[in-house]
Amino acid sequence: MVDPLATDAAIYRDLVTTAMSTGNGDLVASLATMGPPPYSGGTIDYAFIAGHYAMLEGSYTPPAAYMRRGTDSGVGPWGILGQEYGPLEKLNVLRGLIDLHSVMYPQLQQLDLRRDATSLQVPVHLLMGEHELAARTGPAKEWFELLQAPDKHWYSLPDSGHSVAFEQADELHRILLQEARG
Repeated sequence: MVDPLATDAAIYRDLVTTAMSTGNGDLVASLATMGPPPYSGGTIDYAFIAGHYAMLEGSYTPPAAYMRRGTDSGVGPWGILGQEYGPLEKLNVLRGLIDLHSVMYPQLQQLDLRRDATSLQVPVHLLMGEHELAARTGPAKEWFELLQAPDKHWYSLPDSGHSVAFEQADELHRILLQEARG
């Protein structure tokens, strides 16, 4: 995310608008109780918001190959069921996710790449899923247009959303071998 706080605020507004337009009064009430970000409920509130992302994605269905790879991997939700992990390591994966949102994520709230990273001395290859949330895509495009870099490429990949590198693994592989390596 180019600007986490502004993106979270836009996602919140988009959810309120969608909940109101679909007559989902319970969601409107829950969002009103939470208030806009940064959320005082921390990880729990962010998880609640993330649990409603599908409302903002539209009629998007992840690619079958991506879903199959996920099922075949057996890692389960949040990657905690990986067979290479023992019980304590599985617990620590979950703890790490909680720490991410309770410790690290608040530290990123003042970041805005459009202000803080307008020039990079490395090539930039940005993959954007066409079904990524609009609140993320808009700022990313703004940053990309401002960015000065020796080489930069924007890849808008169909049939993918937030997990574009995994949803379009074959295309990512092609990009890395044929374009980014160059």
